[in-house]
Amino acid sequence: MKEKNKGKRIERLNLIPILDAIFIFIFFLLLSAEFVQLGEIAMKVDPLAKSARGGGGQKESSVNLFLKKKLLVLETDHEALKEKIVLKIDHEKNYLKELHKKLVELKKKMPDERKIKIWPSDNVSYESVLKVVEVVKYSYKKDKKKRFPLFDLVTLGHLKGGL
Repeated sequence: MKEKNKGKRIERLNLIPILDAIFIFIFFLLLSAEFVQLGEIAMKVDPLAKSARGGGGQKESSVNLFLKKKLLVLETDHEALKEKIVLKIDHEKNYLKELHKKLVELKKKMPDERKIKIWPSDNVSYESVLKVVEVVKYSYKKDKKKRFPLFDLVTLGHLKGGL
């Protein structure tokens, strides 16, 4: 019986070509993948605030900015100062410059206020919200090298619907 098995070779499945094909497939998969760089906005949010827990719809800050598709409304409910400013959104981004001017004026009237709540509607793009947040948080001195905070404690609310 030993003599019969000596000359025969046991057949096994050859895995080398399959492994080669898998490694080549992984290589092409990595080359064709899109690597997207994720951005981050530094924002301070109070996790115990009612709005963060879903208490929704209540104005907690004395400065509120309602961002809609065609309008931008800035409201203040400060003790001595109650104001409502409406700006029309245009494609040339002039509304951002005008908003910045209004916020600087408001900061001069309310120097201790640091909080602002932005209420974007559903149909406003993410990029528009980011641009408004950039305008709201800081302003620059005339030499454009030194910045100072305007309303650096930004909270985002949720406004359903919109114009």
